[in-house]
Amino acid sequence: MTTFKAPPNQSDLVLQNGDILLVEAMGTATNTQIKMGGLERVFAGGTSENTTIDLLGRERVDAGGTSNHTTIHNGAREIVFGTSNNTDIVGGIEVVELRGVAHDTTIGGNFGRLDVTGAGRAHNVTFSDKGIGSVELGNPLALTGTITNWHIRDFIDLEETRVTGVINSMHNTVTVIYDQNRSVTYTLVDQQPDTEVTFRSDGHGGTDLILTPIVGVQHQEAAIQFGPGPQFHL
Repeated sequence: MTTFKAPPNQSDLVLQNGDILLVEAMGTATNTQIKMGGLERVFAGGTSENTTIDLLGRERVDAGGTSNHTTIHNGAREIVFGTSNNTDIVGGIEVVELRGVAHDTTIGGNFGRLDVTGAGRAHNVTFSDKGIGSVELGNPLALTGTITNWHIRDFIDLEETRVTGVINSMHNTVTVIYDQNRSVTYTLVDQQPDTEVTFRSDGHGGTDLILTPIVGVQHQEAAIQFGPGPQFHL
């Protein structure tokens, strides 16, 4: 059990069970590997570059701290109160809380998950070609920018939000109508062909946005998983 600090800047550290790396103002940690039970904490003014978080490892990015190019593996967790850029969620969880923001996150692997709560925000998300990815939003307006590479296996959970309709546009957008008369529009890039956005209950008082096959287009995998859903068109 060792506590490391940056500054002085740290590079290529391997944090084992009980090890802690404190990245303080003006400090930079590069190529850190966080193993089971290890913790990296990035304070305001600190920067983490190319961190890899393995099973039960944790990274916490405080307000004013920055994490760039983090990779999160199965069972690992990154908690963001500051800023994360280009995080790759292979199978773990990235939680964005308070006024934290996640830019350009890739989600997939073995049920990778991006969880945006409170006043947290996510700008641009991409679903990986491998595995299943999900985005959980405490506020439907917390997701901005683009949603790229959405496939039938992936979903967006609008927690505690009751969706009453979706409008699929021919212009690569989908408008979600919720809480009676409120709406949000998402921009889609490289959506799986011959699919459209529909919705279903998440079983916990919220709504999952999912992709289902367009009626009349053969897509056996999508039909088996989800079946038809309510939908509208422009």
